[in-house]
Amino acid sequence: MDLVAGNISWSDGSRRQAACRRRWQENTMICRIWHGITPRSKADAYAGFLERRAIPDYRSVPGNRFVAVLRRDDAEVTHFMTVTHWDSEESIRAFAGDELLKAKYYPEDRDYLLEFEPLVQHFVMVAAEGTS
Repeated sequence: MDLVAGNISWSDGSRRQAACRRRWQENTMICRIWHGITPRSKADAYAGFLERRAIPDYRSVPGNRFVAVLRRDDAEVTHFMTVTHWDSEESIRAFAGDELLKAKYYPEDRDYLLEFEPLVQHFVMVAAEGTS
């Protein structure tokens, strides 16, 4: 079994494995994680921008289940991570385009970010627990 951006490929193309793959994909949630760095002096403004612009953009896409923005101040820079949960690759494609692992940036990001990491990371959620 080989996992890449939420896909499984099986070495044996049997019907049983294909059915298992379909069930697995139907019940899988994909976690997409992006990382960015700003100067510490711009961190509060960037946090506000993410709350006003990025979160509503994520939430407007059918199949987005969750979005969180994380922040860590570190000396003269601040690290941000967006963590989003998605129903499917198709949902991510509706948000980010055909290159699923390519980071999506807004024009305003140029005013804040020190660098533009080209890729995001995708993880398949295998277990979770929480309160509602």
